[in-house]
Amino acid sequence: MKMNKQLILGVILAFTTAQLALAGPTAFQLAKQGNQYVGVQSKDKVLRIYSEKSTTGLEPNDWHVVYFDPDTFVKSADVEFENGQQTGVSHMRRPFQMPAKERDILDMSKITIDSDRALSIAQAQPGLTAVTLKYSKMSLEYGDKGPTWTVELWAAKAKDPAKDTSIGKVWILATDGSIIKSELRPDKVN
Repeated sequence: MKMNKQLILGVILAFTTAQLALAGPTAFQLAKQGNQYVGVQSKDKVLRIYSEKSTTGLEPNDWHVVYFDPDTFVKSADVEFENGQQTGVSHMRRPFQMPAKERDILDMSKITIDSDRALSIAQAQPGLTAVTLKYSKMSLEYGDKGPTWTVELWAAKAKDPAKDTSIGKVWILATDGSIIKSELRPDKVN
């Protein structure tokens, strides 16, 4: 009996470890990892973290971490990650984009809600239990009330689950996880 318990515990541990490995790194882990791809003047000076729309499940797999870089014209460096691996660094200026300002640097010591937790908070919103969530897109940046996660969700269409539709966004205060605003429309799947 004791050996069976050990075998069961071993299987559970292996399954849990495999699930964590599949989940991929969180936004905060990527921000720490991204420090090695920017200059000393930019380390830990995160302006924004954002993802592309996820493609293989609810958790995004392609992320950008934007650092303050006082040595460039646009004052920012964008480190790109795909599936947890760094794929590029750019200093491109977008049309009509003003150079970043040092005052926009996120105080990461005050931010307690990482991307995985922000996604969980968004998933727990009322009315979402009746829909099949498929994809998400996330960003963390300063908002009117402080550092804010914006989580956009997509769900499977009711009549054709192979297709999806955006059902809206949730804004979450990154310091305590409170909902700032929710514009979710789960009825859009019909």
